[in-house]
Amino acid sequence: MSLMVAFVGTSVETSRANVADSDAFRVRAAAQNAASIAIADIWGDFEAIAQGQEQLWRLRTHLESQGMSNQSEAVNPKGSKYIDSVGLAANKEGRFEIDGVEIERLDVYRVDNWDSTDIVIEVDAVTRRGKDGSTRERRSSIQEVFQIAAPEWDGLDYALLANNINCLLCHTNIDSAERFYNTNGMLAGSFDSVKVGTIESIHFRADPDSKVAGVMLIGADALLGDGHEISDWSAFNLEGAAPSAGGSVEKIMEDIFGNALYGGLDIFDPNSPSSSANMFLDFYENIDLTDYNLPTSFPSPFPDDGGYDPATGQPRTDLADNGVIDDTEFYSTVLGSNGKLAGGDISVIPYGDKIDRSNEWAAMKNGSDPSISGITQGNVYLHGTKNDPIILDGQVAIDGDVIISGYVKGSGSIKARGNVYIPGDVLYADGGSGTSRTYGMASDGTENSLAIAAGGNIVMGDYFHRAWGKGDPADGTTSGSFNFTMDELAIFNRMEWIKTQPTLPGKSEYIQTGEKTVEYPETTTERYQQEVPTYKWVPNGEKTKKWYYKNVTTSNGLPAPYTKTTTTRVKDYFVWVDKKVKVQSGTRKVWKTRTVNTGRMLTRIDPIMAWVTPQVDNPKYNSLHTPRYYSFSEDTKVPIFNKKGYFDPATEHWVSDERAGNDDGTWDTSKLTIANPDNTRDSILYNPDRTPKAVISSIGPKDGWISEEVMADVIHHALNGKPGGDKTFEVNATLYSANAIIGMTPGSDTNLTNGKLHVNGGIVAADVGLLAPMGTQVNYDGRGARALSITADSGLVITRRLSAPRMRQ
Repeated sequence: MSLMVAFVGTSVETSRANVADSDAFRVRAAAQNAASIAIADIWGDFEAIAQGQEQLWRLRTHLESQGMSNQSEAVNPKGSKYIDSVGLAANKEGRFEIDGVEIERLDVYRVDNWDSTDIVIEVDAVTRRGKDGSTRERRSSIQEVFQIAAPEWDGLDYALLANNINCLLCHTNIDSAERFYNTNGMLAGSFDSVKVGTIESIHFRADPDSKVAGVMLIGADALLGDGHEISDWSAFNLEGAAPSAGGSVEKIMEDIFGNALYGGLDIFDPNSPSSSANMFLDFYENIDLTDYNLPTSFPSPFPDDGGYDPATGQPRTDLADNGVIDDTEFYSTVLGSNGKLAGGDISVIPYGDKIDRSNEWAAMKNGSDPSISGITQGNVYLHGTKNDPIILDGQVAIDGDVIISGYVKGSGSIKARGNVYIPGDVLYADGGSGTSRTYGMASDGTENSLAIAAGGNIVMGDYFHRAWGKGDPADGTTSGSFNFTMDELAIFNRMEWIKTQPTLPGKSEYIQTGEKTVEYPETTTERYQQEVPTYKWVPNGEKTKKWYYKNVTTSNGLPAPYTKTTTTRVKDYFVWVDKKVKVQSGTRKVWKTRTVNTGRMLTRIDPIMAWVTPQVDNPKYNSLHTPRYYSFSEDTKVPIFNKKGYFDPATEHWVSDERAGNDDGTWDTSKLTIANPDNTRDSILYNPDRTPKAVISSIGPKDGWISEEVMADVIHHALNGKPGGDKTFEVNATLYSANAIIGMTPGSDTNLTNGKLHVNGGIVAADVGLLAPMGTQVNYDGRGARALSITADSGLVITRRLSAPRMRQ
């Protein structure tokens, strides 16, 4: 009996404990639910005003307007009373409740980190009645922390990605570096297919010859170089990934010799979706039908959110979204960079120093600094040789421009605030060579991987090169060549200009614009006879040559796709024939007519005809868009290829000649609007109050720290140092810019390059303009994507970072 009593007593105490635990859980759950409701309310208010532009700096500005100031420097953060804002139900005593649990306090405050904002919600909750109906008070105080940050941008998983791709896919192969350099036959068919993408459109010449070992994702349309839509794909020698036996293109299929297998164009049909499709047109209209993702913008590697003031620790939202990399944005982004570059020839050129003399160039070329690490202020020159490569170790940040060429070894990334110049090869110091090359791995087992992000532009090869080998090198002025570089800048500038125009010129039409009354004399026609001489041809006793001709075809000597042929009629052979003279043989009478006035005047109504260019609504107009125009250097004007063309409202494309320059390398100013940064009355670049309304990005060195003459020598030096006489321009790196990646690999008028470009890594930029007339090879290397941390410039992600009990105050 005693034992039984003990068991009963234990059972009662256990039941009471279970009820108590249940009440404690209920109180805590109510507190957590209140916090969840509060964060949903805060986010909903912000989302309503953001209208799809959810950016961190906008969130911080909104929270500030709601009385939630940054508490990151506060020892005892002070929260804002938020319980009246969340819309909780009230009981009969007027107290807020969730599931019978009273919410006594709900305070909110924010803590800004350099790349995120924490919303801290503190809740006090109490219940005074247990689940069993007994009077029993249970309390819970919790702290919930929700972190809001921009998600990682996913555009770096593309081999080639741009807003618009112009010309590059004429003679190009896109592959996987991992597959391209694989020597293990057992891995055949195991390599992921690659992706090529354009957010807006892609332009093809009439004779593309390209292969993509994967898929092509086109945000809008595929066009010919002149802007007309492609109607007949069968005329194109363009191939994508071949499907596997299951119909998928997720892997690169290979033959028994390890060669990638390609298939003809399989254009995605939204009415009959297929996993074997390798080209997707109008991608955003069909995004829900595919497993692919295509970004919608190119974020700066230094987020344009204003950054942090290092003196106060407060965010500078007043500097956000201005299209400029401010000091606070640069240093907030690269804070914590602790990588190092050593070896080779390294020179840091301090702000204000100029390299414009041969002795200064020689000193820079020989290297003045043994290494750089962390964050470096100034412009940096890097050149490595096979025996003395640049040693990469982690992430370094450069507050200036960078020139890099030659051999590199190790793994690292370079984030430059300014432009990055790649005048010649950038090669991994890999083991082996040729077909036995151990790609991405040195002989001593060191992994080789480089990623480069530029806040400005990435300029490759000889961007001064004369157009078609004629005239002077390009310098951004009308006296220099309007070469490929200038053509691309003018086209990119047109794309920005279009976004600023509410209406655009349509196709000109010759139409009636009015009527006019015309007075004219009445006439009549009369016939009359006239005697005219007759003639005949008679030999005069002399001989003359009669020539026979043939057609001869000649070429302009330029590489494809710029080859043009001309057919000329030339003399072939002759025979001697009688020479004849014309002599009169007699006369004859003929009837003729003539018009004579009757003496009366008549009137008629004639139409007034004229060439009229209509203005059509522009669906691409964005009143909030701050355009970014390109110039060749900081002291040259901005060419915009927006004349002698028109906007087609049916296709929503600009239609014009393919090139803005003349074939002889001179400027065709009849096709260009030339904006002047020095003229504050220029309506393209300045507001009526003379404040800037556009950002200008120069591909030339900032503040002219290195002269064009010396830069030309740098390019010649880098190209002249190519190993083993190989004239293919090769770059081993993942390249990223929110602006332009531009450059050229001449195939003529030089003995340094052969017109071929080879990139192992990736080419990702808002505007890509690369000319390699003899062909381009791009092999995607996913390691570069992992080395660069680029966050999306719109869209935010909320994560519950902490949920913990809290001591009541």
